[in-house]
Amino acid sequence: MGRLTVEVLEGRHLKNEDIGSEDDAYVELWLLDDQKDKQRTKVVNNSNNPKWNETLVFDLGGKKYDYLQVAAYDKDPVGQDHIGSAKVNLKNVYDSGESTEWITLAPGAGGIAINGLVHLKMKYEN
Repeated sequence: MGRLTVEVLEGRHLKNEDIGSEDDAYVELWLLDDQKDKQRTKVVNNSNNPKWNETLVFDLGGKKYDYLQVAAYDKDPVGQDHIGSAKVNLKNVYDSGESTEWITLAPGAGGIAINGLVHLKMKYEN
């Protein structure tokens, strides 16, 4: 069947989207081509260097997805601000069984600025 386990460990230097305080940050993850299984971490309040230490599990249903989408947000009383996102190639995870990486967040599609980093530990089990 296949299962991808992703530990969302922490963020570093997330771009500050709030005035007068730091971000209330959370991360959403989903497999590209399968947005119906979108998962997210809890919100860590008032930190641009949050520690989530959360484990999210994706049942792959026998399919190997090429990419994991990572998006970080700042939760606001009304809505959310997009901090940054990245597309993570899963080939190394499938080949070696696991991978720990610092993922660079860009502001949007094709962006070259760095809006922070997210530390992920990924494990594939068949």
